[in-house]
Amino acid sequence: MESSTKYLLVIADLGHSSPRIPSLCKFLPHFGWQPIIITPKMDTSQRNRFLIESDDTLSIVETKNFRMQYKRQGLSLGSRILRFTFRVLGKLFLGWRYQYPDAHKKWEEHVIREAHLITENLSVSLILSSSSPVSCHVIAKRLSHSLKVPWIADLRDLWTQNHYYIYSDDRLSMERKLEIDTLSDTAALTTVTPQLAAKLQQMHKKKCFTIENGFHFRKHYPSSKPTRDYFLIVYTGQIYTRYQNISLVIKALETITNAPDSGPLPIKLAFYGHSSYQIEAFFAQSQETIPQFIELHGHVTRSESYDVQEKADVLLLLNWEDSTEKGVATTKLYEYLGSGIPILATGGFGEDYIEDILYQTKAGFYCKTEEEIKLQLKSWLEEWRTSNYIEMKRDEAVISYYSYENIAGRLVKIFEEVTS
Repeated sequence: MESSTKYLLVIADLGHSSPRIPSLCKFLPHFGWQPIIITPKMDTSQRNRFLIESDDTLSIVETKNFRMQYKRQGLSLGSRILRFTFRVLGKLFLGWRYQYPDAHKKWEEHVIREAHLITENLSVSLILSSSSPVSCHVIAKRLSHSLKVPWIADLRDLWTQNHYYIYSDDRLSMERKLEIDTLSDTAALTTVTPQLAAKLQQMHKKKCFTIENGFHFRKHYPSSKPTRDYFLIVYTGQIYTRYQNISLVIKALETITNAPDSGPLPIKLAFYGHSSYQIEAFFAQSQETIPQFIELHGHVTRSESYDVQEKADVLLLLNWEDSTEKGVATTKLYEYLGSGIPILATGGFGEDYIEDILYQTKAGFYCKTEEEIKLQLKSWLEEWRTSNYIEMKRDEAVISYYSYENIAGRLVKIFEEVTS
């Protein structure tokens, strides 16, 4: 390895930070930075799931006596009950003290031990921590002091400003003080959208950069027409039921498929991943029959979800149902950009980050209302009936801006700024 290489120590639980952290780290050596990731110990299935887009050259140190607990698949009934119990206890200002600020509190000493072993043999130029869990930042602050190197905190989701914060006002007040104290020593902050960066900067009064979630260029975009005899809309991943609304799309499709003058329409809405269980529960709770145009496929790996996306005619994206949050954008947006398939985004209040990205990239359309959804689907369906394909005049130059390789290059500029 060339002597000009700089070493980056990364504190992240890959069960939470994948695909962002391993994907960015994959490209950092292209720019002269060699990352060393410290993460909880993984089993084989976790390693295959969370490192799917990385390669064998990544340097990953797993803490032997603290295992990864997070699994990206449908939770068992017992796990759902446990999660619900902790939320209730949090709201009652009980219980959470044992795992404050999160369940990775006990991980700290394991990371400190591994970090000092690593730095016995090489000189680290910078530390990068990524949350959640926010304990990564608490650990990074301690390491920054002991190793006397600068530190950047990456907040994929905001901390106490999180749009999905579940705890009591008493805890919020206490935790906000912890956040301000912890992040006061950072050389810079990063997050995933300009709107979230503005919120962070306002709170912490320091530089906050936008480093988007991204995508990997696929080996190929779909180049041949589908062989199916029906129009396929696909949704992959989970639905954040408190702040995402699937009913608009379902109602629009029910109206289209039940129109007396339309005849039987060859159209399917397929759910893959945790959303399939959520849709099943949604209809069970309402005591309604699942419409015939809906298909539920259960858990798939990230690799399988990519294959599913590329076989769709349209990919469905749900916006955030909170008028005060304009900067929420899940990893799904960027995965969809990388698929080459038209995107239908709906829900929310418009004039936000997702609508702006779709407008810039020309990769899809944002439809706020049920009527707008119906009109767009009818237009696409008519095109599909004619050519068995939907053509989007995507702006590939703009889309490539959001590739992990290009984002890694922008991240390195921040590294150089804070270490110069």
